[in-house]
Amino acid sequence: MASFLVVTELDLSFNRLSIGTNDSGENSTFPQLQILFLASCNLRTIPKFLNNQTSLQNLDLSMNQITGTIPEWMWKITRFNLSFNHLVELEPPLTFSNNLGIIDLSSNNLQGKFPFVKSSYYYLDCSNNNFTSFNPNIGNYLSDASYMSFSRNNLHGIIPASLCSAKNLELLNLEHNHLGGTIPECFTTYELQYILTIFTSIDFSNNAFHGELPEELGNLNALVVLNLAYNSSGHIPSSFGNLSQIESLDLSCNNLSGKIPAQLANLNFLGYLNLSFNKLLGKIPTGTQLQSFNASSYEGNQGLYGPPLTTRDPTMTTPTLKGSNWSSKSEQEWMLMGVEVGCSVGITVFVGPIFYIKRYREWYCKHLHRLVMKILRREDNSTRSRRR
Repeated sequence: MASFLVVTELDLSFNRLSIGTNDSGENSTFPQLQILFLASCNLRTIPKFLNNQTSLQNLDLSMNQITGTIPEWMWKITRFNLSFNHLVELEPPLTFSNNLGIIDLSSNNLQGKFPFVKSSYYYLDCSNNNFTSFNPNIGNYLSDASYMSFSRNNLHGIIPASLCSAKNLELLNLEHNHLGGTIPECFTTYELQYILTIFTSIDFSNNAFHGELPEELGNLNALVVLNLAYNSSGHIPSSFGNLSQIESLDLSCNNLSGKIPAQLANLNFLGYLNLSFNKLLGKIPTGTQLQSFNASSYEGNQGLYGPPLTTRDPTMTTPTLKGSNWSSKSEQEWMLMGVEVGCSVGITVFVGPIFYIKRYREWYCKHLHRLVMKILRREDNSTRSRRR
């Protein structure tokens, strides 16, 4: 037991454990750990002995069946992962670490307002919950963060301008919420040009943003993924042609109008493009990349044409179309008249002599009689053969 007491790291993940959780843990003989991993261990509550772990820095309780409230003492831990549980409430912290580091609360049932935590984050994932808002000053505590996601929540309001203070943020994901307004103007200021050159992924899809897409988004030189689907109106900024590192661009299901900027043909690394279901028009710019995508990347834009869509402008009418219709109509009328005249002449030439010249009438009747008799004889012979 003495040797066990010096253990500082313990990983029991992916087991079916039974841990006593009723005692307070004050008199627990469990060793003081720095790292404890209990992921996917069939836990239903947060073990109370953890409250007595004064040295714990890294805790993983993900992929269990834990319900209820996240206790306030959890915020004393620098890194903790409680993702993929059934937690419903996050108790506001009374004490907290000076640097929370990595926090993963994703895929729970947490609701309400994300609490104001006056500390720094490096990684904050609250996706797939039911948070309705977060503190407007949250960006002031993301100065060292590289990742923040509140995707697939129930967020309302606008994007807080404080996010402009997140000078090292590489991925910001707010997709599938109910955010409105415009993208913060602070993204366009000169003092934030440094920030704009380190973003690698932005996902604001499935919100309610409106207004023109900012030209300044084209200054995100390091951007690899940009998803603004199901949002705003306006035009596609020509500055998007400056996104030299972009690999995925999704502007689908907006109300974008006008032409596709010719500058987009310069995006040599573009591997995914979706401009479908907008109100774009004109010819698709000629470029190796833009013509390499399927027609589905451009569908739902009735005014677009050019490869990989139709080669002709659907809004233009052919100048000779009226003359062609007249010519075609005239030809049809002459053909019908020719049929009528031909039938009349044919009947007159063939039937006329039979009715009006006796010799032709007798010859016709004699040969018709012979033909009928031959047919009857053959039928009679065939019937006799079958009877035999």
